Amino acid sequence: MGVADNAVRSRIRSGRLAEAVYDDGSLNEELATRLWKREPPKERKRRLVPPSERTARIADEANDAAGEFELKLQRMRVALEKETLELEKLKRSTVDREEVRRAARAFGRAHRDQMLNFANRFGPGIAAAAGCDAATLIGLIDARMRDALLESVGIPVPFHEPDDPALGGE
Repeated sequence: MGVADNAVRSRIRSGRLAEAVYDDGSLNEELATRLWKREPPKERKRRLVPPSERTARIADEANDAAGEFELKLQRMRVALEKETLELEKLKRSTVDREEVRRAARAFGRAHRDQMLNFANRFGPGIAAAAGCDAATLIGLIDARMRDALLESVGIPVPFHEPDDPALGGE
């Protein structure tokens, strides 16, 4: 009949050909053939696809696979770049941008405070050396120092956006 051994064994195990099996384990071929024909195996439905569609489908699948590969490759590149930055941070060969912003802001404030305090700290000594009124000299130095600091407001600050609220902008 041209049936595979595995198919026969499977039907015997499932009980569909159990009537055709003798006590000694041999098979009654006539009865087995009738039972087999009464309940033929289910065949898979195959849809015939024209060669042009097969080629198009293969090309689409290849493009999809290439797109997925590119996406995975981009993800791997981003992960590698991220890990490289983390390693540089651990080695202390690079500094976080926010850290630099905070340090630049702290330095700017400290420098501004020193300049605003310059007249009060050094004014009396300069006035004594020049032989002039200390209060007038301190007032003049303080006013000019404030003017100079206001002129520096237009100088761009590294790592800050021009409208950064931390710079006192609006």
